[in-house]
Amino acid sequence: MPISPETQCQLSTYEQPLNERIRLFMRLESMFFQMKNFHRADEYYSIQLFLDALFDVLDFLHRYEIRSEIIKELQGYKTGIDREHFALSWTLDERVATLESIDMSLQEAYALNFNPISALRENELFTSLRQRNFNQSGNCLFEVPAYQYWLLQNENHENPFLRQCYEMFLPIARAVTLVLRLVRAGAELTNEYTDDGIFLKTLDSNRRNQMIRIHLDDEHRVFPRIS
Repeated sequence: MPISPETQCQLSTYEQPLNERIRLFMRLESMFFQMKNFHRADEYYSIQLFLDALFDVLDFLHRYEIRSEIIKELQGYKTGIDREHFALSWTLDERVATLESIDMSLQEAYALNFNPISALRENELFTSLRQRNFNQSGNCLFEVPAYQYWLLQNENHENPFLRQCYEMFLPIARAVTLVLRLVRAGAELTNEYTDDGIFLKTLDSNRRNQMIRIHLDDEHRVFPRIS
C-alpha cells in the first residue's frame, strides 16, 4: 500500500538490506547518486567528491560480478511478474511498463562494454589518484601536480571527462535503480508500535524478504536500530 504524500512528508524512512546483493545495490545507488550530483562540477572540492564516488564504483566493479548480480535479480523479477507472483495490486498497464523497463535494462546489461571502464582503471593519473585515495593519504594538489594541471584545463568550466565517466556508468546505474524500485514497491506496509522501545517480529518465510523499510514520524525524535 503506497504512503500518501501528506503522510510521507511527515515521515523519515530508514532502510535495512536483508541480503548481500541488495546491500551491494544500495551502496552502488548511493555512489551513483553522488556521481550524478557532481558530474557537472567545475571546482576542486566538488570534482573530488565525484572522483571519490567514481573510485568506489571502480573498486566495486573489480571486486564483484555486478553485471551478473543485476541480471539474476532482474530475471527473477521478470519471472515473478510474468507469473503474477509480484505486485498483485498493479494494473495490466503497470505490469507491461515494468516488464518493458526490465527488458531494456537486461539488454543494456548484456551489451555493456567494459573496455572503456578498463581503460579508465589503467589511466596513469587516475590510477595514482585512486591509490592515494585508497591509502587515505588524500589528493592534495601540491603532492600531485599532474592533478592540479588537469584541473586547471577546465577551471570554471564543466569538465567533459566527468560527464563522460558519468554517462559510461548510466546503464549500470539505471539497472540498480530499477531493481531497488522493484524491491521497495514490493514491500508490504503495516502499522506497528511498541511501548518500551523494543519491537520484535518474525518475518514471513514464505515471502522473498529483501529489505526492511521503517517509516517514523519526525515528531517522535527517535531512530531505529535494526538487527
